Amino acid sequence: MTPRPPRAVLFQHDLPVGSGGLAAALAGAGFALEPRYREVRPGDADAELAVVLGGFMGAYEAQRYPILRDELSLLERRLARGLPTLGVCLGAQLLAQVAGARVYPDPQGMVVGVHPLVPTPAGRAHPVFAPDAPVFDVAHWHADTFDPVPGAIRLAGSERTPQELFALGSALGILVHPEVDASTFEGWARASPDSLARAGRTLEALAGDELPRLRSNAPRIEAFRVRLAHFLMGQVASLAGRVGGPGAPARVSE
Repeated sequence: MTPRPPRAVLFQHDLPVGSGGLAAALAGAGFALEPRYREVRPGDADAELAVVLGGFMGAYEAQRYPILRDELSLLERRLARGLPTLGVCLGAQLLAQVAGARVYPDPQGMVVGVHPLVPTPAGRAHPVFAPDAPVFDVAHWHADTFDPVPGAIRLAGSERTPQELFALGSALGILVHPEVDASTFEGWARASPDSLARAGRTLEALAGDELPRLRSNAPRIEAFRVRLAHFLMGQVASLAGRVGGPGAPARVSE
């Protein structure tokens, strides 16, 4: 009997903010994708991989958005059990909050643009970065930030946003948007003039310089997504080997 492929449950909060190119990278690494839209189903906390995507709400708005309570509970259970987990933007903020970090509106204001993802020395040694790969530009779109995550290893950051990528055991949190291509980013900008204004940006400025840089960096971003997906599959395989052999469900006794 052929073992079933490991499940990757993708939690989406707003229709424009999807999994983008990350979905293809995860499928290419061998995951069977299960999308969710503002819901957590029974058994999702036990999936081999959980991916919590971005969204327009804040991690601290669980009273306003009850789905966040369900996702925070899921993330808490997964962190406690060491299950592979990925948080992107809002997902990274939720992961940081569960781990004990304070999440709050960025006092420097909203960030919208295309900027480098700069690995730390620890990041250079981590499998999600190629040791000799050049720094590359990715899409940034966030209004919130968080303090250093207790127990985490900071893998990337900048002077403007120190906490851009962190590892916490088998969990990764990434505040920026490696799943987004130039076309999607332009669509977000056209649909969100208020957010552009909050960030002090214009569509013309993005289109004139930053969207071309995002397009030119597409091969490097795709390579990063592939490394990210294969790292997560490696974490799944390692856990399966510890608890039941290849293809075993990623379950650990409570």
